[in-house]
Amino acid sequence: GYRLASENMSPRIREWRSEQAAFKLARQEAARQVQRVRNSAIRGLFGGALGMVLFNSVVYTGPVYSIDLAIILTTMLLSTGGIAGVVLTLIADLVRATYPSRPWLRYLLGGASGALAYVIAVSLYATTIHAFDFLLQKLPAAILEGALWGTVIGLGLTWGLETRRPIWLTIGITSILGGVILMGLDFFGQALSVVAWEQKPSALLVFLGGAIAPLVYLSAALAGQSDFPRK
Repeated sequence: GYRLASENMSPRIREWRSEQAAFKLARQEAARQVQRVRNSAIRGLFGGALGMVLFNSVVYTGPVYSIDLAIILTTMLLSTGGIAGVVLTLIADLVRATYPSRPWLRYLLGGASGALAYVIAVSLYATTIHAFDFLLQKLPAAILEGALWGTVIGLGLTWGLETRRPIWLTIGITSILGGVILMGLDFFGQALSVVAWEQKPSALLVFLGGAIAPLVYLSAALAGQSDFPRK
């Protein structure tokens, strides 16, 4: 305990204690936000990387690579999907925290961030699987496919963060739409196959690839989303 030398010091001591309490709360909140962002980034990284590898395993019909080339290709696919997953997840979290009372804006920015993330992913994927001679003519198709595919995934992620409906329903609908859109787009653009492959992937394979990537990504990204209560 202590004895005040003067009662005049009491208000200043109470003010000092209030300031210290406010600083402590601010530090705790900052630490919580950093942890939330880190956890979101890890979920997006894992889901995006695994989704892209599984996507390639479904649609790829080319020759069997040697162990060295397979490791290099897998590493590139993990990096490509991981970048897309991190970009989309972090932007979605940032948008939701910045505009808590504007759902229409969250959906708009969620779709746009999905388009950006998967333009990067599909463009890098096309760059990886296509020979240089085919790259320039296939890249516009890859950008278009990535933009529309990613828009669906971004809207699905935003929907999953917003709604009280079961997560499996959100993930299932988004995955089916993603598969349908990618199948339809690749029928015309064919950014996912090259002449050197033994055969072009069938429409069913493209559909499954287009569905499995958002399925895995959204499952990871929406897991443990207790940071924000659903409405």
